[in-house]
Parts: sequence; structure tokens; C-alpha cells
Amino acid sequence: MSDEYVQIEIDLLPRLLADRWAQVGVSSDSLSVQEIGDGNLNRVFRLRDASGSSAIVKQALPYLRVDTSWKLSRHRIVNEARVHAEHLAADPEHLPRIFVLDEDLSALLMEDLGHLQLVRDSRDAAVHATAASAVGRYIARCSQASSLLALTPTALRKKSATFQNSELCAISERLVFTEPFTMGHPHNTYPEALEGMVKRLTTSPHVTAAAYDAYELFVTSREALIHGDLHAGSVMSTATETKVIDFEFGCYGPIGFDLGTYWASEIIEAAVQRTHFGSNDVQPRLDLVNVTWNAFASEWARGCESVDNGRPRPTDTTVSRILGESVLFTAVELTRRAIGFAKAANVSTLEPQARETATIFMLEAAASLFDLSRSRSVTVADLVAALETVRCR
Repeated sequence: MSDEYVQIEIDLLPRLLADRWAQVGVSSDSLSVQEIGDGNLNRVFRLRDASGSSAIVKQALPYLRVDTSWKLSRHRIVNEARVHAEHLAADPEHLPRIFVLDEDLSALLMEDLGHLQLVRDSRDAAVHATAASAVGRYIARCSQASSLLALTPTALRKKSATFQNSELCAISERLVFTEPFTMGHPHNTYPEALEGMVKRLTTSPHVTAAAYDAYELFVTSREALIHGDLHAGSVMSTATETKVIDFEFGCYGPIGFDLGTYWASEIIEAAVQRTHFGSNDVQPRLDLVNVTWNAFASEWARGCESVDNGRPRPTDTTVSRILGESVLFTAVELTRRAIGFAKAANVSTLEPQARETATIFMLEAAASLFDLSRSRSVTVADLVAALETVRCR
């Protein structure tokens, strides 16, 4: 990989990728290029030829878009491609294809999912339900394929060492687990009226202890190769098809982290729904927590039954532990999306009063789940009941 960063510009893209078209079925004749991404870490382009065939180019930025002084290595695109390949092998149903990794351009040329919609942007309950179930199966399949269920201890140690992704993990350790629980940190912003609520939550002894437990678990666990940033903005779906995207934060970590961050995104969607439609209309979104867990648990059980390698296998205790850890990660993610540096996009765009109402819902849900995470044994019924309590306030 060249040390010089070449930023892709729309007018240069056809020439830069001229030798790639045969691999993706897109003609370079009459090619139109549109920049479609607005994320913090990447630029994303759609290429479409005269026949309508299309592909996506994703280029890693050498900085954080919201803070260009925060420099990032563009070599992370290699890790993203490798995590994508591992997960694609484990679950081809739920991942798009990557056609080309161009290390010199820090770019991926990949399948266009333009017929799907980001789950975060959809108001169709069927889309959310389909995605929730698919995400549960995806997490189970990819977790098992990269865990002790499929790998020997030696193979697990070797593989986890190759997927450390220290740079982006450090971002998560800072933005997810540290800054939101540091009262007065300059990256933390929220309506002034919520100062007392935020202080009570983030300085509560049992919350700070739980947040540390979550941080320690994220840093030390090498349970499985996780997505690392799974939420309704990294899943695309219709009512019949779902694909998971954006694997740059992929690393070895706790399985419950992916479940927790996805659950948090659907709870955030419930918070947004509440600001528009009233509390009685958020229950379908909250019920998706149960949908995802049931899909995960069923797929996990199926995977365990299909393996007979002579080594110890996971038990019901393992599944219960994953659920408890998922509840804890959900609470942490809700807190950081409410007050931290990288807030929930669908909340940030609301009008001030609606944004405050949604933030209150998120913080109340976080507090309820932090309380629940103190229980020695948590069931999914406990989780749903805790969220139901928040809905009725």
C-alpha cells in the first residue's frame, strides 16, 4: 500500500477504476458517478452505467469528518475487507459482495444495495421486523464461526491476534465507554434542562461501576469476531431481504456488544416514534428486542446442535451470560448516543423540544437497563418489561 493518500474525486473515478469494470459487470461507457455517503469515516460513491448496472465505491478517509484534526490510518480499509470476508463466509445471506480491495486508493468496490433502505430511515414496521430477525441470525452465525464452537483454542488465539483493530477500538473505548461517563467532558452535549438527569445517571456509583464492567469486557474479551458498530444505520433491508454493511470497527470482542448496540438503535427509534405519535405507538419498536433475541437464540441453538468436535460446547448458561452482557451494552450505548460525541442521527435532526423528549426517553431506558444489569440472572422477559416501564412513564 502506498503511503500517499489519493482522495477520490468524482471526475477521476472512472479513470482510476478503469481496469476493474469487467469484475463487476459495469461498463465504463456513459458512466455516471454520485457521492451518496455522509458518514464520519468514509466517502461513498454510486457508479451507474447506461444500462443501469451499478456498483459502490467506499473510500476510507484519513481523518474523522466531524473533526478533521482527529487523524486516522487509511489502512483500516484492509481490516474492514478481512472482517467482511470472514462474516460473508459465515453468513452469505446477509452480506453484500466485495469485488475489489484497492489498497492504494484505500477503497472497496462492492455490490450496490440501492434496492434496499437503511433500517434507520424506514418507517415500515415490516422492514424493521425483517431486519431484527435477520440481525439475530447474523450475529449468531458469525459469532459461532469465529468462536470456540468452531475453532480450536490455538486457532482462536491466532485469529483474534490478527483482528485487533487497535485504532478503531480505541475510538470505541473513548467515545462509547469513557467520555459519556465523564461529567463535564467537552464532547458531551445535551439540553440544559437535562443537566440534573444526566448528572444523576452518569455519576451514580452503580452506573459508573457497570460502565467500567462493560469497558473491561469490551477491551479484554476475545469471544468472537464482532461487527463492532452494529445499528440501524449499518443494516439495509426491505420486508424480505436484509444486508449488514460497514465493518470498519470489526474486531474480536464480546458477542453481546453487537446485540446491545443494535437493540439500542431500535430503542432510539422508539424514542423518535414517541415524539411524533405518543407512547402507545412505540411498543412495536420495543418488541423488536424480543424478535432479535429469539432469532439469535434459535440460530445459536441450531449451530450448537450441528457441531460435534469432541470439545466442550456452550450451554444455556452461556446464552444467559450473553443476554446479561447485551443488556449492559445496550444501556451504555443508549447513554453515549444521548449525550456523547457521536449522537443518534435520527434524534439530532429533530426540533429542539422533540429532541429533548427523545433524549429523556433514551436516558430513562438506559437507567432502567443499568438497574436490570445488576441482576444475577436476566431473561428477555425482564428486558422487555424494563422497557415497557419506560414506555408508560
